[in-house]
Amino acid sequence: MHLNITNWSSSISSNDISIAESMIPYNGRYPIQQSARAESLRWVYKSWVAASCNGYVYNIDFIQGDNMERDSLNKYKSTYGLSGAMMLEFIDHIEHEYSDRKFELYLDNSFASFKIIEELEKRGHGVTGAIRDSNNCPFTERETFQNYNQGSLEYFLDKNRNILALRWKDGNVITIASNQHGIKPMKKIEQYSVTLKKRITLNVPFMIRRFNSHMDGVHRLEANLSQLGISIRGKTWEFSIICFLLNVCVNNSWIFARQGGYKGDLLEFTRSLVNHWLITYGKFSKKRDYQLIKPIVKKTYKLIPDIRKMAVKLKKRALAEYHHSSTITETECNPEPLKKSKKLWMRLLLRQSEDSARSLLPNPSLLSPRELSMYAVNLSGRLSLLSSEEIRDSLVKLSDLLDSSENEDVRSQICGILVIIIGRTPATLKKWTALLKEKAESSWFSVLKNEKKGSETIPKILHLYATLYKLHPPLISPKVHNLALERLKDPDHDVQAKALILLGHTAGLQGHKEEVVSLIAQYTKSSDPRVRSQAFETLLIIHETLSPLNIEFYKEMEGALKDDFDRVRGNCLKLISAMSRVYPDHVLRNKEELRLADDAFSKICEGFNDVNVHVRELAASLIGNNARVSQLFLEQTLDKKLMSNMRLKKSAHEREAKMVSAGEWSSGRNWADDAPKEELNAETVSLMNFGACGAFIHGLEDEYMAVRSASVDSLTKLSIENSKLAMLALDFLVDMFNDEIEMIETILSALDDFSFVVREKLHIMLQSVCIATKDGLQRVINKLLENLKKYPQDKRSLFVTFKKIGARHAELSLPLVTQLLEVHPFFDTPEPDVEDSSYIYINTKRHYQYLVDTFPNLVPASFDTKGCVKEEYDDGSSSIGTKFLSQVLHRVKISVSRSINERITMADRACVDLERLASIEPPKSSSAEFARLYILSQSLFFKCLKTKFWVNNSVLGIDMIKNNIDTMFKICLQLRHRFRVPKDSVLHKRIGELKLVVMALNLLFIVRASNKSALNASEMFMKEMRRVISSYEDEEGNVKEDEILSTSPFLYNLLCKLNEEKEEHKPGVIARVVQPLLLSDPIESLQEWPTDDKSITMTKAVIFDPPGNNEVALKYTAGMVLAVPVDAELYGVTDEDMPNIRLSIKTPDQKILMVTPRPSEFFKKDDHTYRLLTNALMSHQIWSEAMHVEISLVLDLTGLSEPSSSHSSSSSSHHSTPKRKKAIQDEEKNIIHISDSVKVYVLPKAVKRGI
Repeated sequence: MHLNITNWSSSISSNDISIAESMIPYNGRYPIQQSARAESLRWVYKSWVAASCNGYVYNIDFIQGDNMERDSLNKYKSTYGLSGAMMLEFIDHIEHEYSDRKFELYLDNSFASFKIIEELEKRGHGVTGAIRDSNNCPFTERETFQNYNQGSLEYFLDKNRNILALRWKDGNVITIASNQHGIKPMKKIEQYSVTLKKRITLNVPFMIRRFNSHMDGVHRLEANLSQLGISIRGKTWEFSIICFLLNVCVNNSWIFARQGGYKGDLLEFTRSLVNHWLITYGKFSKKRDYQLIKPIVKKTYKLIPDIRKMAVKLKKRALAEYHHSSTITETECNPEPLKKSKKLWMRLLLRQSEDSARSLLPNPSLLSPRELSMYAVNLSGRLSLLSSEEIRDSLVKLSDLLDSSENEDVRSQICGILVIIIGRTPATLKKWTALLKEKAESSWFSVLKNEKKGSETIPKILHLYATLYKLHPPLISPKVHNLALERLKDPDHDVQAKALILLGHTAGLQGHKEEVVSLIAQYTKSSDPRVRSQAFETLLIIHETLSPLNIEFYKEMEGALKDDFDRVRGNCLKLISAMSRVYPDHVLRNKEELRLADDAFSKICEGFNDVNVHVRELAASLIGNNARVSQLFLEQTLDKKLMSNMRLKKSAHEREAKMVSAGEWSSGRNWADDAPKEELNAETVSLMNFGACGAFIHGLEDEYMAVRSASVDSLTKLSIENSKLAMLALDFLVDMFNDEIEMIETILSALDDFSFVVREKLHIMLQSVCIATKDGLQRVINKLLENLKKYPQDKRSLFVTFKKIGARHAELSLPLVTQLLEVHPFFDTPEPDVEDSSYIYINTKRHYQYLVDTFPNLVPASFDTKGCVKEEYDDGSSSIGTKFLSQVLHRVKISVSRSINERITMADRACVDLERLASIEPPKSSSAEFARLYILSQSLFFKCLKTKFWVNNSVLGIDMIKNNIDTMFKICLQLRHRFRVPKDSVLHKRIGELKLVVMALNLLFIVRASNKSALNASEMFMKEMRRVISSYEDEEGNVKEDEILSTSPFLYNLLCKLNEEKEEHKPGVIARVVQPLLLSDPIESLQEWPTDDKSITMTKAVIFDPPGNNEVALKYTAGMVLAVPVDAELYGVTDEDMPNIRLSIKTPDQKILMVTPRPSEFFKKDDHTYRLLTNALMSHQIWSEAMHVEISLVLDLTGLSEPSSSHSSSSSSHHSTPKRKKAIQDEEKNIIHISDSVKVYVLPKAVKRGI
């Protein structure tokens, strides 16, 4: 039995869909009836419901047991079970109806599993669902976890399947997995604790809150039906199902009516509907008096506020967020740092308890093989939470257990865990090289030596040695190499493969490389294809890491190209490509002399004819690395005439030569076929006789996109270094659009594509092409104008395209002037609309000033006398800007000998000059802004020293010093996280030293001019000092004192003074040391400045939409959500910055909302350049008048930065205005604005109520 809402085009209006079970009570007996022992009902019909978040039902299907037979179910039932198959059947339906949309699904534990989430991840849908314990989640047992404190949390991340699972303890233990939501941002929730008998504050993960808020759809439906559903008991089994479906239809109608403006509740709507049915279709009996249901006038029922509480009772979801009395504060939760390790507080804690790190290290000897496997899964994602000492302890325990355990499965699992530890923590293990060498020569070696043949431990421990050698080669002794040679005789293919890998890394230990290579070469002819494949891969490792192979091996690889196993053919192609790069000019003498580079190129081209798609893709990618191939061979890869049906087609010269050598007479079929031909020199003809001519032709027309993409990439690499090949390849690349090159309409048809990514890529291509004819240019212009009308959001990209097309085709644009301007030579045309953007751009001269102010990046700032555009940033202006920047820095540097007042004046003037330089020369903006911030910190530093606060701590001076120190801390935060400076440069060290000087000034201020504790400030100062000193250490860990003395006198003198102090480094002692140093060795000036502008990059963003300062206010209903589309471009963004980018929305009441964009809303345009397309969601109560809301892009470094100063408050919610302003300032300390604020005129209006 199946009910489906057929009007799909209007029913699914939201991308959020909740799927859960729904119970229909029935006390009779029927085969499809099921027992619901865990529910409040005894016997029920079970159905699954797909609904929106407000309870609008999209789909209902009744669960009839395993005997349900439908073709659409059978294809999924064996893999995903009955519930999974029913849900995937629904997903197939909506994907067919909405092929261009992706949905966010929220599933209860009847439908959610890791297989389901993985399948929907492949389809591109977001999934969040409750997971049962039967899914084998690597968490603590539910009974044990139930005894943990309320609010405890465990999680693990499966990177291969992109699934994050967490277990959270509230009233009950809940396990949720998702591929779209994470744990942050966490928020605080107040709830009553039954155990503690008081209200407590819990940190609720974002995934839990999102799941609870979006699973309300089915709960709302059940709550409405339980209160106002049909309660008449029927005598037949189907009556309760029919009543249920009728109630669902009434519920959907009521929700649909409310979207259209209906104000009544469900009870009033139901009574009105029944009245209408009775009046329209009812028949009155003469024996009884009927009275219509009176409409409700005064008494109303509030259904929605109690829905969450009802959902808890119905589904037993004992979560605190559903409690109607819970209050949520809008402050984000930042976990407090643990004192054991700095890394622990920088990431999410595994569990909010004191022994969270130790819980990762159980005693391995007490674990079974299955528990060890789960331990390995947990450890792979949590190694970053362990300190180096804990990793060392785990290595010792596991190695001892590996040597002492008699269980083969336990030893095999331990080897896998050791591989994970060594492979994931190479930097940490450098401290324990002696321990690793001891274990590798004792316990590990004894296990490898004494293990019997056929054991699963042997390949694991060989893989362990190979992993150790790749990271720490000196730790492997020659006896391990000899033992690997013995294990190579093992008949098991896995043991042979792992032994070959280890021999490939250790071939040069004893100086017998040639013997080892010969031995490995013998295994290239093994009967097992997996061993043959690994043998070729091992030879490739030796060739690339140790020394090149002998040229004789090249001749033996020709037969391997015809191997039956695709991996053997692929590894052989890799080895041929590697040898051709080492011996490109070696001459092969077979039938004719041929360079090895050309012969290898021909063999790789044969890979385009391979049956396997992976081999063809590999050949297409390798062919681009052979840059030293002869020109004739390169050109023949694009020759269509020489290849037919994937076989070599002989040329006319070869056919005639064969005829003459055979001594045949003229056939007489062709006119003058016996006439003498022109004589050709045989040395001038060089063809590839390997069936690979025209390889790129087949690569560009391959049925698989991966092969075509790899062919285009390789052709691009070769064309960059070969201009002749580039000219030949251009026609074939354009031919990929259509068989006829002249059909420009085929290429321009992509402008009608719905995806803006496709349209913008075509815009970029049109900016670079050269159009040959005037008609072709006119067709391009007309199509772009149609694109502008159809997709107005492409205006910015189209205007840039028009600008570059016009610059490249000035001669062709001249005959089109009258058509483009729509000017008739005899008659004046009607005046166009001024609001038409195309009219304004055509009449550029008339609206020139407007265009300069509106689009300064498209319109030049000035013209010369002949009307030609002046180049804005040529080499001359760039050199002038560099010279001016150097002069400004030199003036600041020579002001060291002057008084403090003069130095402050000089620094302030330099800041003004650098700010102006950044505005008029964009290429210098990053360097000028970096120098401006650094010099501004110098100015603030001198202003603080000028007050001499350690002598006279007046009230006015204290407030000014506090503000200056906070500003300097924020500057240090910007210099460290917003700018990209080479790590080995002096500027990078200057940033750390600046932070150290500011922290010293802050510590002196707290000790001398305040009555607050300075313990935290002194501890942070010592940590920062150790971090700065580590930047002056060499590879062996020795400190370069000479470099410190020449670079930072303040740090050198600080170290000397602290070493002379006999007392403990308490705040008072440190303040006494740094006070004279701050006066004698202040902040160092910028001396060595890089000449390359690209050496310093700055993270910045530009918001194009909304443009801001809109005259008409954006109105929306108070309490609802307003979505403002945001289109921005981000420059200088790295992968580390992406998770920290936020959309800041500041309302007039000084509230700041941080919105995290989804990763799918970022589109990469270039290296470190992204485009962001998202919506700024805002909601507020009623305003008396329209006001501006500021929207900007920021970097939120709250979770990365350390507390800067101890005098800053940690509270984030206050009642009084001064405290509230102070809290806002404290929250903004870790926020870096990377774009200018855009003001949007907004008006939340009151709700219109009916009569």
